Amino acid sequence: MRYLRRIFSDTKKQWGSMFLLVILITVIGLLSSSVADLLGRALDLGVGRDITGAFSRIKMILFFLAIRSVLIVIQYTLARGVMEGMLLTLRTHAFSTLTKIKLSVLENRVRMGDLSSRLNSDLEGLSDVFSGILTWHVHAVIYAVVALGFCFRMNWKITVLYFTVVPLIIWVTERLSRPIERKKKAVADMTGAAMNVAAEGIRNMETVRTYQAENFLRNRFGGYMDESVESNRQSERLGAVLALIRYFSGVLLLFLLLFLGVFFVRAGELTVGAFVSFAAMSESVRSAIGILDRIFENLRKGNALAWRYYEFLDLETEEQEASDILQLGKEAERREVPAVSFRQLQFGYHADQPVLRGLSFEVSPGQTVGLHGASGSGKSTIFKLLCRLYDPLVGSIWIGKTDICSIDRSRLRAYISLVTQEPVLFDGTIRENLLMGNPDATDEQLADALQAAQLWTYTEGLEYGMDTGIGVRGGKLSGGQRQRLAIARAILRDAPVVLLDEPTSALDAESEAALGQALKRLLLGKTALIISHREATLRRTDYLYELENGKIVAEGTAEDFFDGGIHGETVIS
Repeated sequence: MRYLRRIFSDTKKQWGSMFLLVILITVIGLLSSSVADLLGRALDLGVGRDITGAFSRIKMILFFLAIRSVLIVIQYTLARGVMEGMLLTLRTHAFSTLTKIKLSVLENRVRMGDLSSRLNSDLEGLSDVFSGILTWHVHAVIYAVVALGFCFRMNWKITVLYFTVVPLIIWVTERLSRPIERKKKAVADMTGAAMNVAAEGIRNMETVRTYQAENFLRNRFGGYMDESVESNRQSERLGAVLALIRYFSGVLLLFLLLFLGVFFVRAGELTVGAFVSFAAMSESVRSAIGILDRIFENLRKGNALAWRYYEFLDLETEEQEASDILQLGKEAERREVPAVSFRQLQFGYHADQPVLRGLSFEVSPGQTVGLHGASGSGKSTIFKLLCRLYDPLVGSIWIGKTDICSIDRSRLRAYISLVTQEPVLFDGTIRENLLMGNPDATDEQLADALQAAQLWTYTEGLEYGMDTGIGVRGGKLSGGQRQRLAIARAILRDAPVVLLDEPTSALDAESEAALGQALKRLLLGKTALIISHREATLRRTDYLYELENGKIVAEGTAEDFFDGGIHGETVIS
């Protein structure tokens, strides 16, 4: 149960409420056992014709039951709050971890559909487990312990004899429930794999239908679901065995109780009323024994789901460096425009497939450098290394006088603005997407960024202005408008280093021309790197490098390339 223990440890904020909940359940258990004890005493008094005394006990029973009812309502309300608090903590922790997992791990070891299953259905399953534990299982166990204490106080002999079989039943139930955890995890794993197939199919439906791959996907989805169903059936069969054991244990305890009751009443060691009280209180213990299989099954199901949860949380994250960052910190505070230099870089996503092969060049402060070359030549990899999404295998990258591998990633990335080929926009408003660049920006600063990006006239004409929703991935905007909004966000960020990855490749010549002023404003006074195949874009640069197989094969000014005729075939006029 170590994964459930980790969850308990990770939800320390709820410990106070949990402790209060245990105290509350204990008080309710004491009231319930007291009611059973008073019931026996009232019965003995009634048999002895002391009607006044019997009615006095009955009034006390009614009073205790009223208090118990109020406390039960409070118990369930408190338990619900604890459960929701735990679930909120787990979801928040999971999302926080997702934002820190190394990009290489996300790309190579995480399937988005399975990740969605872990963060949604698995956590919902954990919620059900917590609900069962907090509202029923803890309740049953504490009741049983309190009732057992009352039984010992009433007559220790019958209590010892009656509950001698309890350890044996617990041992058998525990042993038989162990395989259920593995089956429950197998069910969750196969369901996650099936959801991943479904997510990929839906996301790429155009390709699926074009290649007539519907049957292929259905077979893969059905295969995973068949395995999930089979694992679930095996789990249910094990559960049926445990239910059978529970039934026979209940019958055994009932016959044992009746036999011992008759024996001790005839021996004069118990009154009839006391035996009734003992029988009522022992029911709490018997109930706890009867649901042991469900308790263990629920705990093992929860442990299996927690196992999958921590499989995700234990993935390698970007370390929080504590290196010397003084130099960059001072530069960043002054927003000085730095030089960026790449020194003998060697890197590959796989050890046997190098992408960069000893690449070196430098971008002077305030200079705009263009990179072009065939796909796979290493252009985008340079950007990923500069942003420290990956670290070079050999060589180094310097910003100013600082090796970026000695810089905390968050500080480094605050120094960089990135505009990609496909604008990364989120389902929200224009304002919300802009504020990602600078959360503290005023309305005047937002409007200024939109004007600089040639998007203010469009925004001003909308009914809700900057508070207009743009749809999923900016679907309500045209391609040019999406790109200009991404540029406006970069302008608002005002970082001294700007990276542009094919910013105009998806646009026609007219739209590209409209972006000219926006790009000019974005690059003003910045150190910039531009990846592009477009001649019009590359002509805006101060210097160009042509890459091939991770090496620089040609370099020069824009005039050298386009007027001197030294550029390769990768440039589109």
